[in-house]
Amino acid sequence: MAHVTRIDADARYYLRDPDSQYGDYGGGDDNDDVSKRRMCADGGTYYRRDRWRTRQVNVKRGMLVSATALNSFSSGISYTDV
Repeated sequence: MAHVTRIDADARYYLRDPDSQYGDYGGGDDNDDVSKRRMCADGGTYYRRDRWRTRQVNVKRGMLVSATALNSFSSGISYTDV
């Protein structure tokens, strides 16, 4: 039995909420960008920026695994998308 947190490869994630920093424009400082690899290694709370909104996501500490490798263990895996 395994639990997988799927992190969208095309989304941008931040250490701090980019909408709360600079008034109406937000924007998020590039220094606040966080890599998917770091999210997996450290776990914690991050902020995902979609087109028009930002939402808080929680990631459990773990390791980065390719989708192809997961297919070999397809039964008995629960998924959480962030």
